[in-house]
Amino acid sequence: MDSKLLQFKDLIQSINKKINPFGLITGKSNPAETNPRMEFPTTSEKLKQSTEIAQRESESLLPDITPIEKQNIGLNLTAQKISGKKLTPDEQQLQKEGLTNIGEQALGFATIGGNATKEPIKKIIKEKVKEINYGLLKKITAKYGQGTAAKIIDTGGEELAKKTLEKEGEKIVTEQVDPFRSTVNKLIQSIKEAKPIRAETEKLYTAERSLRAGKGAEILKTPGEEGYIQALGALKGELPKPQFEGLRTTGKITQEEVDLFFDKIKQSNLSFYDKISASTGLAKVLDKIGGQIPTASELKKLENIFGDDLVKTILDKRSSWEKIKETLADFANVPRALVSSIDMSAALRQGRILATYKPKQWGSAFKEMFSYWGNIFKENPEKFFEEAMNDIAKRPTFKIMEDSGLYLTDLTESGFGLSGKEERFMSNLAEKIPLVGRNLVKPSERAYVGFLNKARADVFDDIANQYIKGGITPENDPEIFKSLANFINTISGRGNMPKALGGNASVPALNAVFFSPKFLASRIQLLNPAWYIKQPAPVRKEAMKSILGFVGSGLSLLGLAKLGGAEVEADPRSTDFGKIKIGNTRYDVWAGEQQLVRFLAQMITGEIKSTRSGEIRELSKKEYPYKSRLEHAFDFILGKASPIVAFFVDFLRGTNYIGEDFDFSQEAAEKLIPLYLQDLITAEQELGYPAILEVGLPGFFGVGTQVYSTEYTSKKKNKSSTGLPSLPKLPALPPLPTLPKF
Repeated sequence: MDSKLLQFKDLIQSINKKINPFGLITGKSNPAETNPRMEFPTTSEKLKQSTEIAQRESESLLPDITPIEKQNIGLNLTAQKISGKKLTPDEQQLQKEGLTNIGEQALGFATIGGNATKEPIKKIIKEKVKEINYGLLKKITAKYGQGTAAKIIDTGGEELAKKTLEKEGEKIVTEQVDPFRSTVNKLIQSIKEAKPIRAETEKLYTAERSLRAGKGAEILKTPGEEGYIQALGALKGELPKPQFEGLRTTGKITQEEVDLFFDKIKQSNLSFYDKISASTGLAKVLDKIGGQIPTASELKKLENIFGDDLVKTILDKRSSWEKIKETLADFANVPRALVSSIDMSAALRQGRILATYKPKQWGSAFKEMFSYWGNIFKENPEKFFEEAMNDIAKRPTFKIMEDSGLYLTDLTESGFGLSGKEERFMSNLAEKIPLVGRNLVKPSERAYVGFLNKARADVFDDIANQYIKGGITPENDPEIFKSLANFINTISGRGNMPKALGGNASVPALNAVFFSPKFLASRIQLLNPAWYIKQPAPVRKEAMKSILGFVGSGLSLLGLAKLGGAEVEADPRSTDFGKIKIGNTRYDVWAGEQQLVRFLAQMITGEIKSTRSGEIRELSKKEYPYKSRLEHAFDFILGKASPIVAFFVDFLRGTNYIGEDFDFSQEAAEKLIPLYLQDLITAEQELGYPAILEVGLPGFFGVGTQVYSTEYTSKKKNKSSTGLPSLPKLPALPPLPTLPKF
């Protein structure tokens, strides 16, 4: 028998010798027979004991695995089910020794968990676990939930999985795989039939307030301060916000069925906190007063367990206004997705700091970025992308990433909102535009999302391994890993929105108003000393290394450019501050930070420097450019507006951002044409075909490029500034009243 297979077998045997007497994993030993005095352990005790034993044994038998693998190998190995069909000689030997049912009870997630630990073991596992196409796996998991999907694969592999997605799929699953699915279907149907009760909400509010006041008044009779504290406690808690009639009060769902749903959550492979979140969401749906809509986070957990049919049915119970708001946000983000396509700018825009901080991880993600988009070496870029994202989900650290809050974008069209998408592509409608959606928007999104997901995951793994080697683990210090995830999110362009603006849940709406709100938030946070001070010491060290490397590399590039004959503006009051100037072309290597630093300098000094004459001008209403600090700040904010908002603001004031007369057809075209293409056409008009390399190449990968025109008028008649024909002229509109100046 192969030495690695023997090593694997010895590990499992050693674990079983210590676990079986307690009936913890295989369930073949009866605790009453092996230890009559011992009470049968609870599920949580089983899991805890088996994990501890498996971890100790794996550390002694496989000493060369990484610290993270040591933490996960117990559950990961025991969660693999070795198939008993078509056994090889080695597998027959394993069967004789009673090892074929290892891990059957471990979380009920044998074939989907897939958190491979050591490569030799991964090979062995791969030969014994049923293989299935990832795209198919993704579909059945979304439809039926993780637990049922695992049973489908375990029962009939890929062939059965395909059948479950057909017309009679639900019936097949209920009869052949998971009888509990019929109860889920009953819940879905009950929610569909439940009547809305929004008109009665105020009555429920009044009744609940009266009930709490009555309890509080009685408690308040308790003498002293204690009476006040207890009475206050009686008033706490959210008032009910039911949107459909209670399923239990109408008799559509029994208490026995309710208990089954909660038990299903308890038996899932979710973490403790995720189980609480899922249970809270389920409690809202099954509330006795009336069904409520869970939060997006709670819905995500429910979808993991029960499938997306349940989530979609729940969301159908939202008010018409809620549905309209989401549709409007999706529609408003279409131009944003269109103008952001046809480039791979994430590499040196969102990923610029990672390029100098973790060049190895950045380089690996950059290389795969081309395959996510699609090239001659990859016949099916969508499949390659899905497999690459699945590899991240199979990592031993994936659960730690999730629990810590590392932002890994789900490219699927989620049924519970747009907040899970990257803000550049926060629109499902843009992907459905004929020809453009599939051939331009979708490849750009794959490249963007794939690069950032892989880069973030690789950097997290690298630093997390270092922490665990030093004795810092997710178990004994979870806050450090949460801070680590937040740090990686921030340096890769995913900042946290302030609570005053609605937090991260407000991103879809903010993205309809601003161009990239979370990216802007991340750049502001990186300039804020308080952000660094708040980080735990190990994370603060990494944060300082990343920002110093970013600044140092930027200054080095400017120095090299100056030695090569380029100009570099050192005055922070100038628009060209920190940029490399070669002729009429400017290159910005600061990934969004330059604009903020320049704006702060101008606001603090009250002065701006002309890029043409070099003259220093005061921000004053008395002299050119006749703007106060307030107007200058207003213009800066408008410069961050989304395409639709920018269009309507320009329309109302009669001029565009740079002061040119508003042209409806030209402005409409520019708000729908990819920015990269606009910049490239403008550069070609000024520089000729060499612009494709001089401007097009760096701009394609995220370096800010700008070509100043030598003329104030357009070179070509009937051409927009994008170089494309203008749209047909519309009838002139009556003049608008003059807006008051600030």
